Amino acid sequence: MKLRIFIAIIIIFIFFPQVVFAETMSLKEIPLSPSPKQAIGYELAYPGLLPDSPLYFLKVARDKAISLLTSDPLKKAEFDLLTSDKRLNSAVYLFKKGANKYVLAEQTISKGENYFEDAIKQVELAKTQGLSVSDTLSNLYLASQKHEEVIKSLVNQTSGGIKDNLIIDEKRVQGLQQKVNALMSK
Repeated sequence: MKLRIFIAIIIIFIFFPQVVFAETMSLKEIPLSPSPKQAIGYELAYPGLLPDSPLYFLKVARDKAISLLTSDPLKKAEFDLLTSDKRLNSAVYLFKKGANKYVLAEQTISKGENYFEDAIKQVELAKTQGLSVSDTLSNLYLASQKHEEVIKSLVNQTSGGIKDNLIIDEKRVQGLQQKVNALMSK
């Protein structure tokens, strides 16, 4: 009986991935710098299973399979952005679990930003192929601002080595944001 339930769960994860629809804004509608008290108008995707779950490896395997099977660079960029958002939101949930999860949370943020970087590379590829990338760039720009905002809030909750690593992650996001800005201006 337990084996059947386990197999059913695996089938659900593999064949029914989460689908998220994001609203896009034109490049002209994006505020270039939000006011310090104004939250970024971008919602992070619900993370689902967290990295501390024993079944998390299934989610990672499913995501890798989807990424390998996606050939359209814009769709791959959107998927990489979604995965990056989920990783960041996973870290937020891990932070809420307490200080014993801070190291895992920071590692999750770092891995998530790898996906963000991959999304930028996919947009660059799509742009060289002559595809319209303005909507995806808008999403990347807003996401980069949201990522920076969330990481700053986590920096304020920590101290020591974790804080230092989060500051490095924040600087990395700022660098990624500059890459997105450069793509938007081309």
